[in-house]
Amino acid sequence: MSDMASICARVENFYSQLDMQISAFRSATGITCPQGCSICCAHDVHCSILEFIPLAVNLWRNKQADTVYNSISGDNTCIFYRPLPGKSGCGIYPWRGYICRIFGFYSVINKNHELEFCSCRIIKKNFAESISLRHLPESLPVIPDLTIEFNNIETGLGSRLFPVNQAIRQAIEKVYFSLEAEKNNNQQASMPAKQ
Repeated sequence: MSDMASICARVENFYSQLDMQISAFRSATGITCPQGCSICCAHDVHCSILEFIPLAVNLWRNKQADTVYNSISGDNTCIFYRPLPGKSGCGIYPWRGYICRIFGFYSVINKNHELEFCSCRIIKKNFAESISLRHLPESLPVIPDLTIEFNNIETGLGSRLFPVNQAIRQAIEKVYFSLEAEKNNNQQASMPAKQ
């Protein structure tokens, strides 16, 4: 397995565990994002390259990487955000980044050293009573611990944040150069030995 394939597998495993944790919280509490909201996607989001390695691998596998790469502009709104009346959303939902997965569903340790539920203003408004009546955060991911764990998958790709489209573009580049290096190594390995 190549280094990039290994990184991709570790990120996907991390995402799978995170998605299950957040899904269990949503099921237990009934607290969810409103259908078609995605207001969080319409903002200037900053992400790491690591967050989009699985997306980039998928784009290269499906021969879409060049098209996506060339369509990324200087706009700060994610290239995959689909603003549609009443049903806005993510055009790559299964491949979305770390911040996209945790936004609105995590906890922090507050100044009193207690876990505190962090969510967007819309969820807080829609579920104010549920949030105030329950001690919610115990089952949620805790930031910054979770972020440190995620970044440690591959520190060089996870420690620096970029505007979302720049992070996607750089992830596509990293996967490309990794694939090219692997292809060159395979070609050299298959060449007959010089006598």
